Amino acid sequence: MNPDDSLYKDDNFEPDERPVPKVFHSFYEERPFRCCTSCGEGLNDLEDIYQVTKTFHGTEVILEYAMCSPCQQNMLKELSEESVERLANFQTERSKEPQNNADTEDYKCEFCLRSREDAIENQLHFSMAAICFASEMVERPLFVCETCMLEINEKMSEQTKRRWRDFVDTHFPGVPSDALPEPTTVPVL
Repeated sequence: MNPDDSLYKDDNFEPDERPVPKVFHSFYEERPFRCCTSCGEGLNDLEDIYQVTKTFHGTEVILEYAMCSPCQQNMLKELSEESVERLANFQTERSKEPQNNADTEDYKCEFCLRSREDAIENQLHFSMAAICFASEMVERPLFVCETCMLEINEKMSEQTKRRWRDFVDTHFPGVPSDALPEPTTVPVL
């Protein structure tokens, strides 16, 4: 896979060697992600894309990770066919492809256009994701609000929900099961 092939594709996004925006840096390490959370592979050494995903509650980061494309593809294979099909249909039917702007930090929900500012002001959960290659963002950033995350979650099978919980339990021990909406669905976009 090359940097032009992404798990979600926006033909209107023009890659311009944009550095990974600070909002997609690790809050806990105070720098860009260096390794895949799942396999530990160095992200700048990859000849492939990776996804950075962060889940917030208001302004607080409650979960963050980077996942290389091979690990993400492996995780997708472990999800139920039913969930993958439902998610693909949801994306196709509902995506509004907002022009999220990392420079101005103007983000709108992929599916309902709720603003990030509104989610923060109302202390809602939301997830953000960016597809990156080395130290550059290569697709427009994605934002999904709590309402849409929960709607997607309702479409997921129990197998898929268990797989997501296993991922969180394995890589983030100590995160309470009620700390975030399950699953935070952006990992499978």
